[in-house]
Amino acid sequence: MFCHRLRALRGYHNLTQRQVAQSLSIDRSTYAYYETGKTHPDFETLTRIARMFGVSTDYLLGLDESPVRSVIRAIPGFEDPRRDMGPERIELARLNEDEQALILLFRQLDEDAKERLFTQAVSAARRTRE
Repeated sequence: MFCHRLRALRGYHNLTQRQVAQSLSIDRSTYAYYETGKTHPDFETLTRIARMFGVSTDYLLGLDESPVRSVIRAIPGFEDPRRDMGPERIELARLNEDEQALILLFRQLDEDAKERLFTQAVSAARRTRE
């Protein structure tokens, strides 16, 4: 779980492994091992990764499903803005890891690429129903 979230966050922020490794003052190969699940960071590095991507360590470790909620909970006296969401928004908050990763990647695309991808997704969904 950690490796998938780490990879998705790096992609969302449009960073290379080398850039992340440099920011963390570690070798690129060490960071690559984190993303492949071959090794795990020590506590200090895990904390630096969480700060760098603006998420909690609980989110990185899979103890919290929402990067936003985990950060909001860490702010004393701050209420979760999703508390009063309608049923559709609550369902969006329940996305699994693959769905979250797809959305993070989708947000990085330019408008033309988003339109092409959306058209392909609609076509694929129609074929699946047939």
